Amino acid sequence: KSFLMLAIITAIFDALSTTYFMNRIGIANESNMYVKYLSLAYGFILGPILGKLYQIFAVWVFSLITPNLTKFVFSFIIISNSIAFALNMSI
Repeated sequence: KSFLMLAIITAIFDALSTTYFMNRIGIANESNMYVKYLSLAYGFILGPILGKLYQIFAVWVFSLITPNLTKFVFSFIIISNSIAFALNMSI
């Protein structure tokens, strides 16, 4: 349960920092092609939010299918979101 909460918290911070990043330098500079596509289709606010919702849903479903890998996958997502947040805020 704590891994899920940490993943959600870091996803929120990543989505907010991605919105900040895209507002400052543009959607075209986003390196995640899925978030870039969602942002081009739905805007630079809703795009990152949808991307993170899809990510959390996918990780949750994956953890249901392979429960023995849950901690590893959530740890990877938490670390990835944290790194993305730091990179977005360094712009």
